Amino acid sequence: MSQFDIAEVRWSLGMGITEGDLNDAQRFARCLLLDGIEAAAAQRDLTTSTFGLYGLDLRVKDGKACVPLVTGSNRQITNGAGMVYQWKGNDGLSGLAGGSPRFIPYYVAADELISTLSVGNAVNPRIDRICVKLDLVDGDNAFRDFESFSLGPIVGGVQTYLRTVTSQQANRKRVVQLSSQIIAGTPAASPIPPALPAGWALWCDVLVPQNHNAVFVAKDHLRDWRMPSRQVSCFVPPSAHNVDSSASWTMSGTGSASFLKSTAVGYAQALCGTPGASGRSRLIGVHWKADMTGGVVALNRLDRGGVGDVLTSLLSLGLATNLQELSFPDGMSPVMPTWDTGLPVSVDSLPSATDRDRYQLAVVYTASAANKTVNFTRFQLMSPG
Repeated sequence: MSQFDIAEVRWSLGMGITEGDLNDAQRFARCLLLDGIEAAAAQRDLTTSTFGLYGLDLRVKDGKACVPLVTGSNRQITNGAGMVYQWKGNDGLSGLAGGSPRFIPYYVAADELISTLSVGNAVNPRIDRICVKLDLVDGDNAFRDFESFSLGPIVGGVQTYLRTVTSQQANRKRVVQLSSQIIAGTPAASPIPPALPAGWALWCDVLVPQNHNAVFVAKDHLRDWRMPSRQVSCFVPPSAHNVDSSASWTMSGTGSASFLKSTAVGYAQALCGTPGASGRSRLIGVHWKADMTGGVVALNRLDRGGVGDVLTSLLSLGLATNLQELSFPDGMSPVMPTWDTGLPVSVDSLPSATDRDRYQLAVVYTASAANKTVNFTRFQLMSPG
């Protein structure tokens, strides 16, 4: 059985304290704070490290916390300032020994990740990846005086001691070091991102078009892979308000046992509303309970622009975009980390206020016959808090 083992230093009365004890006490406290609290909040994805950088407060400066940004220079990417975390373990939350923390924080200064990519290929586009790595390293090396004592001669019956002072170099701090690198992709008619080196976290992907030697456009060229560090669950019960206008579904049962049942071929919607963070959370999975054999369960983005809140008619008006068909059987279906508005990571590094008010994420159940049922839908999201 795995252990969540956070250690501490124990002292006894009269026991001498060494520099090793003090260093251990500091490390253990950081491990408790970072691995035991911060990492636990992001634990859903710690075992895979799929999403490299955590801990973003997307509420800061309207989402500019270490956000990938374009500059006015050709082929150049930079960043906004903000705090990030990288998980340095590869075994989830098991086996924590209470030593150095593995969920490491770093405050990225503005423009610290500024990078210039190479000119686009003459024939095909490519996707480059910019990845980062955080490491704990010894730093602030300086000369320090060390004193040592030895027995001297006995003078007048009294033991004397000899004091020796030596000057040695020592590291006075251990700091977090940020490294970054560009992994160039392979040009192709339909390019795919290159593999990440072991130990590195993905910050952003950049589409470099054929012959590109100009300023990048964020919504066309950047894919933002930052991930908030808090997980939230948004439960959507069945509702007669979220069915199509042709009344192909009806409510059955009562209270917590109520469900939607199809009366003919048609669709029902489960709309995503994220607690306190609309438009600034990442969708990482959808869980549902339904009998949709022969039917289709799909993730859609609904466009509310121009039709107010009349959500039940959006599909029939052609204002829905299919993002992904979700697979059977019922249960968690991992998705690309879209924003909770349904805008994909490649559209913008953070949806604008207009986008957050306009678009709505929905799971749409399309029944193939009568007597199909939908019990509930639950959206799993990573949220700023």
